[in-house]
Amino acid sequence: MRSWRHTFNLICYTKSSIRTITITRSTRDDILNFEILGGSDTLANNGIFVSKIERHSKVYEVGLRRGDQ
Repeated sequence: MRSWRHTFNLICYTKSSIRTITITRSTRDDILNFEILGGSDTLANNGIFVSKIERHSKVYEVGLRRGDQ
């Protein structure tokens, strides 16, 4: 479990913004190429944020970035 402080640091050190994206994949087994942090993983439950994203992936190309909510 990561702390809210870790999430807050992630937001502060990136140019985060709220984004709405739709991701389609051919099967449920396809890799999404990003990781999220927040929600029930933190004590404060103050949102879900992108914590890691692989460069040159489809979601990176559409503009998803580390720190986005």
